[in-house]
Amino acid sequence: MATHKRVTTRFTGVFTRTTSDPKRKHNGRPDRVFDIYWRDADGKQCWEVTGWLSEGMTEQAAFNLRTERLAAVKKSVSFSPIQGSLPTGAQQTQPLPEDPQKPALDTPLFSTIAENYLRWLEGESKYADREKFRYDTHLLKPLGNVPVDQIAITNANNFKHQLMPKMAIGTVKKCLSLCRAMYFYASLTGAYSGLNPFSRRCGFNMPKGATECERFLTPDEAKILLAELAKRSPQLRNMCYVSLHTGIRPCELYSIRGGDLVPQAGFFWVDGKGGKREKVAASKEILEILGNYKRKPHEYIFQSKSGGKIKQTSDTLRRTVEDLGLSPRTVIKKGGKEVRVKMAPEEKKEYQRKKIWLHTFRHTFASWLAQSGTVTLLELRDLLRHESTQMTERYAHMIPDKLVEQSSKINKILGEVA
Repeated sequence: MATHKRVTTRFTGVFTRTTSDPKRKHNGRPDRVFDIYWRDADGKQCWEVTGWLSEGMTEQAAFNLRTERLAAVKKSVSFSPIQGSLPTGAQQTQPLPEDPQKPALDTPLFSTIAENYLRWLEGESKYADREKFRYDTHLLKPLGNVPVDQIAITNANNFKHQLMPKMAIGTVKKCLSLCRAMYFYASLTGAYSGLNPFSRRCGFNMPKGATECERFLTPDEAKILLAELAKRSPQLRNMCYVSLHTGIRPCELYSIRGGDLVPQAGFFWVDGKGGKREKVAASKEILEILGNYKRKPHEYIFQSKSGGKIKQTSDTLRRTVEDLGLSPRTVIKKGGKEVRVKMAPEEKKEYQRKKIWLHTFRHTFASWLAQSGTVTLLELRDLLRHESTQMTERYAHMIPDKLVEQSSKINKILGEVA
């Protein structure tokens, strides 16, 4: 049971309440539930309980749901019939038939909301280049000229199934997540007042499967790779080393600033998923590596060549793992130029599952801990800072099972019987 005292959050119309049940905990703290508030078409106050923090609900997710509710209200007001009768003698004019090939003036094309969203991303110094490439490659041609209100849940599902045979599951999820974000941004800015067909609340489900590659390094591979990276790019080597020893995500690595280090307490701050500030426990060695860059509080620890924030990992990592034979070659030289190796769809999927990239070091961190048998699934979840154990369960099969140890005793029994 949650208390009745609602506390405001950083999102408009989103409130949180803390549980009064001492048994209900999340990450060792009292669990919280999120409420959203809005007014319906008649101006009546509406409250809705969206879910618990322990169940995966967040402030951002609650705010997204509230945005959908407001969009539904706006749509119902825009298309509600005029109440009352016409004055005596007035003639009711019939609307002209609409051109089926031409969208309504107030309904933007998908390309319009996409361009607005990407422009916003660029202004926010986020990873606009990567998302723009994904949009130009996978979304523009099939969706660009379609009015946004003509993409229903069935169309979204059909589009999902069209993408799945062509690319890895992780890429499909990123494309669909980009569509979802574009609709949310269009609702927030008032460019679109309908429902989001890519939203879970509309019944849309992401494809199931691993979002990232399965590959993790062996201790020998990690040692060889880090040694070679130290020769080619000391900064990249340190980035990989920090990720391997803390399990932080690449985007979190890029965001560490000089003022985020707290060596006396044994941790540093990162900008986690959703922009949430999170603590990452670190050894004295890791904190020394970060501190040796001697950055000012506002400066990024790991910087691009221009001295700004790194937006994507250097191609040096790919070249190194391919030169060491840890990953198949994806680029070859022809006539002094680099040419990408063509792969069949199945080969490309297999490569995506087995490739080595910066995120592999986080995956290796988790895999080694799981295999060690020294941590439980819940402890691993907290170390990886997952919001739910569902995300951590991909490592469950690596945790040594007591049942396996017990079942091996049958060998001794059978030996005695023989």
